[in-house]
Amino acid sequence: MYLLVLGPSSSHCFDDIQSPHLVRHSVAIEFLIKHPGEYLTLSVMLQHSDVKITIDQDTHFDSHVAAEIFDKMMEEDENQEKANYEEEI
Repeated sequence: MYLLVLGPSSSHCFDDIQSPHLVRHSVAIEFLIKHPGEYLTLSVMLQHSDVKITIDQDTHFDSHVAAEIFDKMMEEDENQEKANYEEEI
C-alpha cells in the first residue's frame, strides 16, 4: 500500500490534500520513528534514485528518534530496578 501512496504517479489520489509531498514526508517520518536508521528501505519505498537523497532529507529526525529510544530504555531500566527491589523485600 505504501508504494501505491508514495509512488510519483499516484499524486492524483490526493485531490483533497493540498500537498502529496506532505503525505510522503509524513509517512517517511512515521517509518523512521518505527524503524530508526532504515534509510535504504525508506529510499526504496519513496522511489528515490539514490539513498543519499533520503538521508539528506530525513536525517534530522534521527536525534528525535534517538531521544525517544533513550527515554524508553531509561524507563525500562527504572522499572526493572523497582521490580528487583520489590522482589528483595
